[in-house]
Amino acid sequence: IRLVAYGLLDSREKKINAQIHLELVNLKTAKGSDTRLTGLRHLAELYWELVYTGLAQGDLRDHALLQSLSYVNEALLLAPLDTGLWFLKGRVLHKMKRYEDAYQIFGMAIAHGFPESRVLPYIVEIAFNRRDYRTVRDLLSRISILQVTPRMKGAIRYWVGQGANGGVPPAKGIGP
Repeated sequence: IRLVAYGLLDSREKKINAQIHLELVNLKTAKGSDTRLTGLRHLAELYWELVYTGLAQGDLRDHALLQSLSYVNEALLLAPLDTGLWFLKGRVLHKMKRYEDAYQIFGMAIAHGFPESRVLPYIVEIAFNRRDYRTVRDLLSRISILQVTPRMKGAIRYWVGQGANGGVPPAKGIGP
């Protein structure tokens, strides 16, 4: 089973890398700004996919994040109102643990019309990393009215006041 899984992952990684190579070639010959924007977006998304799927690890992961950030920044120069690009940039910065930058970019995504419900989980995590537990609780109460995964429901139940500590995380090593 392990060999089959490895083969599938290797195949997926090769496919993404082939798509990256193709997009790089296409980008070099792109004539119009729309074609260039499409190529930049695809490259940013492909490099992000390597990270998101866990195919890139260590230094390769860092390189993929930097490449994704570079291409999304170039794409935003051509399409500064594109909410999907702002969201992707926020996710990349978040994954790079540049939480304050990510927070600002997520705000830009929302300001340009990206659905707040898709951004809130990231903002909650940023607030948690800041140890701003009141904001965590407040944001999770806003998320609680949305359709969320069972795992998220448990976190919401805990943080919104139904947990043992009323939304204050337990001491290290002590479970809820």
